[in-house]
Amino acid sequence: MATVGESRHVENTGIHIHARTIIAVLRTQAVNVLMFANLFSVIGAGSLAQSTAELLGDASVYIWFSSCISIIPLALMPPLSQIADYWGRRWVMLITSLGGIVGPLLVSRAQNVGTAIAGFCLLGVGISNQAQIYTIPSEVLHRKYRGWGQASANFSSGIGGLTGALMAGALVQGNAENFRIYWYTATGLFAIAIVGIYFGYTPPPRETESALSTRQKLWSLDWVGYVLLSPSVALISMALQWSGNPYNWANGHVLGPFIVGVVILIMFAIYEWYKPDGILHHGLFRHKNFPLAAVVIFLEGLTFYTCNAFYAYEITVVYGVSLFGAELRFIILFVGSATTSVVLGAYTTKTKQVREPMALGFILLVIFNAYMATIKLSSSVSHLWGITILAGLGLGLILNATMVVAQMATPSDMISVTTGFVSAVRAFGGSIGIAINNAILSSSLQTALPKDVAAAVEPLGFPSANLGLLIEALAEDSEAALAQVPGTTPTIIAAATKGLRAAYAHSFGNAWIAAACFAATGVIISIFITNPKAEFTVHIDAPVEQKLVELQTGVAKDYELD
Repeated sequence: MATVGESRHVENTGIHIHARTIIAVLRTQAVNVLMFANLFSVIGAGSLAQSTAELLGDASVYIWFSSCISIIPLALMPPLSQIADYWGRRWVMLITSLGGIVGPLLVSRAQNVGTAIAGFCLLGVGISNQAQIYTIPSEVLHRKYRGWGQASANFSSGIGGLTGALMAGALVQGNAENFRIYWYTATGLFAIAIVGIYFGYTPPPRETESALSTRQKLWSLDWVGYVLLSPSVALISMALQWSGNPYNWANGHVLGPFIVGVVILIMFAIYEWYKPDGILHHGLFRHKNFPLAAVVIFLEGLTFYTCNAFYAYEITVVYGVSLFGAELRFIILFVGSATTSVVLGAYTTKTKQVREPMALGFILLVIFNAYMATIKLSSSVSHLWGITILAGLGLGLILNATMVVAQMATPSDMISVTTGFVSAVRAFGGSIGIAINNAILSSSLQTALPKDVAAAVEPLGFPSANLGLLIEALAEDSEAALAQVPGTTPTIIAAATKGLRAAYAHSFGNAWIAAACFAATGVIISIFITNPKAEFTVHIDAPVEQKLVELQTGVAKDYELD
């Protein structure tokens, strides 16, 4: 890693990015098209999950659509980041992105939920290259411009999310079958990204790519770590997804995978403790900022994926707003995120501060989650236009700042492994967040639904013996099923529907309370981050032009001679 003194020596020698290099850097921004496609797909998996699962015959498994694209990247990102150091970022992105073509195509043609889930698993492979997307904009620029590098990736992410949310709502309004068009579009976006990266991102080989033979590269990979980490996090995530929906904690579907996953994860931790150059290279932990950044990004992932999975769902169920109306409100989040990314890029470059924006971001998330927890049937849905912008501003501040903190805290030759680990932790946070809040929602509904529906219909003379049949019919959202329940009238059905909405409002509130508590924890953790001001230097970790590589290497040698 370049020292401060060495970087000043480089600056004094006159090594600067010139026109040819700027063109090369701009060409690398093809990776941001891939980031756009990734977030477009993530949003579709969350926003379209409920309606798609219902259309394909099993609404109870809707949560697995989002889970697949968080569990698969979680398992693959750490090993892919290490592989990228030896074979190059370009080929890792190109090969994994093929999953982004095949997966959405499979989802678009699905006639049952099994096929759709298989497609989302392949899509999970397609978005497992996020670590490389966050790495490249940082390593091709001077370190002092790292805030701008992350801003470019997060701006593309925000625009991708905005486009996805708007398109998802517009397509399925009145015709759920139009979800297929959305996934055709996702396939096209990944295809465009592949072409752009193939022709646009052609960096000179790194030393680890050219100096080692294939056998040496294979020997350098942490195979034992891969074998332990990937199945452990996958099993834990699967167990948490099943908890409360449809199994309880004592069921073998939950307890078995969870116990096995935790045991394997402990084995992984012990193994990495004694292996200094594994996936969790000991050089990553030389500064407290790295583990703190990992905790922060875990909490951010928990909050974002919770919002992605439940925001539109709650608005449509509780307020009866159309999916398009819900998505119109949701896109405000991405407007805020994209805007904040650009502002924070300029702020970080000028002030070299990341701790303060990070803490502010979590404070905004606490406010947003706390407000969402207070929503009742009597609440005004118009307030959501304003409160949602806070979530976007908060997420934009946190993600941008955390990536900069993590990358600055570790050696420059470990930027890919650093970003891969942090991205995997974010995905793990998302997987855990969805599972925890889904369990809270399911558990709360089991109590709230009978209570609130009974309170709404029994005073009207509806027989309590038929309450179970009425709740089942409400869950099916079928007028024909409701009409067949003995004792129902239009008045009773209207009252029961209102009771259902009240139960969901209460149950969603419990999930948002949990999210607010996690965000509050993020505020506390952020305070302990140290602003890495000395690391904002003119050193370039991975120049995209061979001449600049040679020039920078030569200056570094001159500095050593001095």
